[in-house]
Amino acid sequence: MAGCAFLTLLINAPTAGFLIGKLGLCVKSEVRNKLFASFMKGLNQDIVERLSELKQNRYLEGADWNKVAEISGYNDVVVITRHCNSTLGKSISMRKLGKSSIVADASL
Repeated sequence: MAGCAFLTLLINAPTAGFLIGKLGLCVKSEVRNKLFASFMKGLNQDIVERLSELKQNRYLEGADWNKVAEISGYNDVVVITRHCNSTLGKSISMRKLGKSSIVADASL
């Protein structure tokens, strides 16, 4: 019994993802892509508004805002938003984004 379970895991695990991808069983719909792009656009706008409020705070005048954007993940949001906007109407593959794909895949 254990041998059958081991062989099933050994054979099915590496081939399942490839097979599902080739058969087109795991395709993101256009509605889902548009919803994600809309969410990212709204998130980007909210972050820009919040950052502009913070920049007006007199206690934060000496802050390095480029470093804040880098550490907070805002730069990743910008990259993902641009990618979504440029690929609307196409099949979105967030894996091409590299480091930012972790954020994108988690939210999809």
